[in-house]
This record gives sequence, structure tokens and C-alpha cells, in this order.
Amino acid sequence: MPVISLHDHDAPGCGERDATAAIQAALDACAAAGGGRVVVPAPGRYLCGSIFLRSHVELHLEAGATLLAIPDVDRFRVVPTGRFWINAEDCVNVAITGLGTIDGQAVRFMKEERPEGFNSRPGCQRALAFINCHGVRITGITIRETSDWAIHPVGCEDVVIDGITIRNNLKVPNCDGIDPDRCRNVRISNCHIESGDDGIVIKCRKEWDRFSACERITVTNCTIISTSCGIKIGTETHDDIRDVTISNCVVYGSNRGLGVCHRDAGTIENILFSDIVVETRLFHDKWWGKAEPIYVTALPRAHGAALGPLRNVRFRNILARGEKGIYIQGCDQVQPDDLVLQDIRLELAKTTRWPADRCDPRPCPPDLVPVGGQPIGPITDWGNLVQRDQPAIYLERVGRIRLRDIDIRWQGDMPACYTHALEAWQVADLDLRDLRGTAARPGLPALMRDGRVWPSAEALPDGG
Repeated sequence: MPVISLHDHDAPGCGERDATAAIQAALDACAAAGGGRVVVPAPGRYLCGSIFLRSHVELHLEAGATLLAIPDVDRFRVVPTGRFWINAEDCVNVAITGLGTIDGQAVRFMKEERPEGFNSRPGCQRALAFINCHGVRITGITIRETSDWAIHPVGCEDVVIDGITIRNNLKVPNCDGIDPDRCRNVRISNCHIESGDDGIVIKCRKEWDRFSACERITVTNCTIISTSCGIKIGTETHDDIRDVTISNCVVYGSNRGLGVCHRDAGTIENILFSDIVVETRLFHDKWWGKAEPIYVTALPRAHGAALGPLRNVRFRNILARGEKGIYIQGCDQVQPDDLVLQDIRLELAKTTRWPADRCDPRPCPPDLVPVGGQPIGPITDWGNLVQRDQPAIYLERVGRIRLRDIDIRWQGDMPACYTHALEAWQVADLDLRDLRGTAARPGLPALMRDGRVWPSAEALPDGG
């Protein structure tokens, strides 16, 4: 197997001179030789704009070696969904490996910093983009300070992302961690992710409709902190997303824990979350999420969107603690169906200065508010927040749902906006067994259904 070093092409490793042409020459030479390994040697900091990986070529970053993004948006490839830095398109057996670092220099692409986060300049680039590739391997590397998504596979088959670290700035918007988009047979494992936006998010974007569904995805053994949602499906759901398992993960310090957000079209089905620890906290309204450890919604992004079914979703063996509870909301068009929440311990405590009396159904039309809610704050293109009391579990417009072995614990004195253990509206088939917990404070009923108090014998058959 040919091994080509960037030194062989006189790539400057000082971090100040442009190494783009030398890096690309090494990649092209390796491909011309039938494939092999291109080594980014250490020590060295290699400044570059867009580069293009090739089939059967492994880009290997030695420990102590860094690829640096040139702080000039005009030096990056433009695609329908933005700009890409390190590219692979129509490739077979392509890899990025090693213990080195890919540094997007995100702050240099921001225009101002506020207490709640940065505002970015137009044209921020995604770090790693793989389009229509078969056999993608990303292992070992550290990705840091990307100004947009860190890893974006689109229309790919057979993707392995293992043992990597993503350390993005928690104040940079849109710097997602890993975003499989219309991909199949994806395995994400043993990763640590810090991101100012969603940590791992599975989606089907409209702009890539030449590809089909996103299916057969596994996520396991990952730790994630996010200023938005730790692990999410959606919100971009322009095609089917199915057969996804997420297990043995820890999500902490995040504005939302585990999310399923159906907004556009297609079907979401056969989703399993299991053996996960979730810790959430409230933050500024700029960031989507209101500290829900589990969040499932089927709401049209705009009136007229043709949402398909959302069904067969399981949450099992979840330990959750944070400032808000479980939130599940459908609409007249689509009611989430055949849901199971089983073996869940939910601890709620007010720990930050941010107000707790609001829900976040964004993105959706501003009139789609939960029962009893009132729109609050500015109405944006994405909708708005809703002021409302907060139960530990909120269900609205749901088909069949089973709740099994749920333990709810309120920690300390809770503000007045916290209310019942469970509140349900327009749920067609609610099967509740072994729910243990009280309301947030004395004098409130634990269980409410369609505005009425449930009799305790019916609601808590196991003696709750």
C-alpha cells in the first residue's frame, strides 16, 4: 500500500502558509497509484481551504498534527446546503484516521459574541462532508471548533464513525456534531461530542432528495453535551427514517436530551432508545429545547406539510434528571402511535435562573400550541415559545402509548409552574402501569386526563 507524506509535496506545516495545493496533490497522487495512505505528519499545522478525498485513500493524521481551516469563506466549496471544507463525493472506501486534529477555527468566522452565544457570519463551512460514498471510515481523530456541522454524510452506504472526539464551542450556533442525512447502514460508536447545536442528529434534507431514506442506524457508547439536543431524529424529515437504535449513551448538560421531531414528510418508525443517562438544564430562548429529557413531536413545519406516520418508538431503561419533564405532542394530522416508555426514573429540580413556565414546539406554525398554552415572545420563521404549566409527563394528541414502571421524583421546592405527575389530552389509548410519583406540591392531583382528575384506583393500579 503506497504511503505518501505531505512532506513529499512540500506542504508547509507552520500554520501560516496555505497548504491546500500540496495536500490535494498528495491525495491525487495516492489515488493515481491505486490507493493507499496520505500521512499528515507531526508536528505540524497545515492551513487549507477545501480539499477532496479520493476512493481507496486514507487520510491519516498523526498525533500532534493539525489541519486548520483558512479563515476565508471564499476558499470553501459551495453546495446546495452551504459550504464544505473536507470533501468526498462518489467515493468508494474512503477514510480519515489517526490521533491528529481537524480545527475549524470557528471563532474567526463569528461576527459577535453575546452572553447567550455567538452570531455567525454568512457562509460558515461544514468540516467533513461525504456525498454518495460507499464505505466511509472515520476513526480516532479529534475535530474541534467547527463553524458549522462537524460531520455530514449524505446519501452514503456503510459508514463507520468510531472513537472520535468532537469539541465544538458550546456558544457557536449550528455546529452540530454528526448528521447522517439519507444514509444507510451507519454505525456511530465510542465518541465524545461537545456541540453548540445538536450532538447527533439523523435527518432527510429536502435539498438532497436525489437520495432516499435514512435507515439502519446504530449509535452506541457515546457521551454528549449540547446547547440544543443531545441525540435527535429530525427536524428535517423529507423522507423516511427507520430502524434506528441508540443505546449505552450519556447525554449531559444539554438543553434537550433525546428528541424525535417529525416536521416535513416521510415516515418515522422503528426507533429504540435504551440504557441511557440524561441530564438537562434550561438555557436562553435562542436555543431550541426546554430541558426535556425525552421529547417526541409530530407537528408540521408549515401548514400543508404532508407528514407521514410516526410510530413504533421505544424508550427503555432511561435515568433522567433535569429541569423539565417528558413532552410528547402530535397534531390532528399525525398522532404519534405505538409508543412505549418503560423503566424510566425522572428526577426534576429547578437549578438555573432561566424561566421554567414555557414549552418549545419549534419549528411549527405559531398557532400550534399545546392545550392551555399561550404564545410568548417574538413570532419567528420557526414559530415561537409557549407559556404553560409544566407536568412531569405531558401527552397530547397521541394514539397508543404504554407507560411501564415510571418513577417520578421532585427534588426540593418547585416553582408554581410545575404541576402534575402526568397530564394527558386527547390520547386514544393510554395504558399506564406502575407509575410512582406525586404532583409537584401538595393540593394538586397527580394525574389529569382531558382536564379531569383520574381516580387513583384507575390511574395507579399497582398502588402508586
